[in-house]
Amino acid sequence: MKNETPVELFPGIKQTINRLNIPQGICSQNSAVNIKQLLKKNELLEKFQAIIGYDDIPAVMQKPSAFSGIKCLDRIFNNTMNKTIVYVGDHEGDVEFSKNLEWELNTTNKIISIIVTYSGANTESWAYQPDFEISSPVELLNIVTGV
Repeated sequence: MKNETPVELFPGIKQTINRLNIPQGICSQNSAVNIKQLLKKNELLEKFQAIIGYDDIPAVMQKPSAFSGIKCLDRIFNNTMNKTIVYVGDHEGDVEFSKNLEWELNTTNKIISIIVTYSGANTESWAYQPDFEISSPVELLNIVTGV
């Protein structure tokens, strides 16, 4: 919270988020306050029905535990059964998180993990592999419309 380094969105993020007409949430290891400030600054806050940061989760339940994902989905949906969830991240732990989330939600839900390589992620040596990799935000739209 003390770090005041300016944060900018990757090019194409704002346009992609605005084109997504699906419920959206954020589960992050960043502070929920920081995330909300960035979204508000970029006029995107209203696009997200749930924002869960590290400060909303007990230390022992942080990602890759599914706890924050369950909390996020509960805020978005009244019923989390029979959903296809798309989870976008940029670390191997995000893929592990999506697999843990799918296991916790049981077999009635499908979690599709997407890693963004435009952040510098390189999945070659990862033990947990994503379902998709994208090199630009707009590629997400093709995946979401195909789900």
